[in-house]
Amino acid sequence: MKRALPLLLMLIWLNPLPRAEAAEAQVHVVCDYSHTLPDDAVMMPAMPGMAMSHDFFGNTHTNAYSTNEQLVADFSTTCNNLADHSAYWAPSLRLPDGRVIRPAYQKTYYQASNVQEFPLSPFPAGLQLLAGTHNGTSPNKVAIDYFCQGLGYSDVPKSRCPPQADGTVQMNIAIKFPNCWDGVTLHPAIGVRNADYAVNNACPAAYPVKLPTVNMNIAYLVPNSPPIDMTKVELSLDPKMVEGKVVEQWGSIYSAHADFMNGWPDQASDYMVNHCMNRALDCGLNVPLAYEPALQDVTVSNQESAESNFAGSSTLVVQDNWQNDRSKNREEVGLIQFTIPAWPAALDIDTDTSFIYKVRLFGNNVSDSASRQLFLYPTSNDWQEQAVTWNSRPSCGRDADGKTQVTSKPSYLYFSVDAAVKRAIKNKQATISFCIGGERQGRIYHFDATESGNPPLLILLGVKK
Repeated sequence: MKRALPLLLMLIWLNPLPRAEAAEAQVHVVCDYSHTLPDDAVMMPAMPGMAMSHDFFGNTHTNAYSTNEQLVADFSTTCNNLADHSAYWAPSLRLPDGRVIRPAYQKTYYQASNVQEFPLSPFPAGLQLLAGTHNGTSPNKVAIDYFCQGLGYSDVPKSRCPPQADGTVQMNIAIKFPNCWDGVTLHPAIGVRNADYAVNNACPAAYPVKLPTVNMNIAYLVPNSPPIDMTKVELSLDPKMVEGKVVEQWGSIYSAHADFMNGWPDQASDYMVNHCMNRALDCGLNVPLAYEPALQDVTVSNQESAESNFAGSSTLVVQDNWQNDRSKNREEVGLIQFTIPAWPAALDIDTDTSFIYKVRLFGNNVSDSASRQLFLYPTSNDWQEQAVTWNSRPSCGRDADGKTQVTSKPSYLYFSVDAAVKRAIKNKQATISFCIGGERQGRIYHFDATESGNPPLLILLGVKK
């Protein structure tokens, strides 16, 4: 694993999307290989050592006794989005020459198309999913694709997977999980199917709840290798008992399958769907552990009447012109206030740097094509959206709590406000407020307010490089 690290980092980002889904909405997560056990907490719970050999990703403590509840509470993960506490596993792989190769990583794309007509629901707490056929002997065109670096994806494995310039062969197995849930059954079992596949983005009547499609891509990197015949690669099968001993078995590469045990916290799952994918966005790694929409937000303006209140507007307006006589220029400031998402009790707020607080806004420069920097400044919580005016507004601090670049293209913007929020938590504050401002050349900036249905959010985000 360590020898392959430079190549691994490169291939994670060069690796293309699986062809299973032409997505318009998605998030993704990369999870390094964690460990290998003959366990299966979905199909053989509480039966350690009795399942086929599986390679595990994500939660580092996954075993035969794992439950969804344990995963959510456990912050030990190999995934680069630290809100993803899920467990992913698939059968171990053996090369034609008999060597068992551990995967380097898996990259999972959570995807959907045509969300306007077929909106998604968040993953329910406790959900478990299966994909593929554990004893398959022929192509599974719905669920399984095979990939060779340089040759692309196919539902039939390549007979000659070539090495790249450095001599490394990369093979992927892509597993597409069913994306329509029956709305009742959390745990599949032998003879019990809890999910099925959408057809033309529509779910069948027996499985009416549309979920994000879990597309899991497992990458195997074989250094200093001749071409590999993927048709002769084998995957672990259920073991058999011989004279009271468990004997492992190996079978066709067409037996590819995988298990997904949901470990996304409820708020993360809700954010993934309702603040990302149902908006037809590619949010990448920006799915937080927890979030809060703005408690209140409003624009205060020195124009018209400085005693006017602008509550109820769907737009927060920012304009600030310091040229010539500032007192005669139009000036507008956005005020936003949030309940602070709780810091995880399992983490030390003084030493942990893996999770940070950010404010997410949607907006742009509406004056011209310039890209400028805007700031979030500290302010007090002593204001009310329905009453505050320019003359009664709270004062804005001079030193910014967060900043970001704003262009003319309407987009989601992230301001890091970590130090300010953690300071507020230590001061026993339940809420925190900011002023939006700082561009002093007269340009006008618009941001969606809570009334727009696309509210400002305060998120707790954890991303591992």
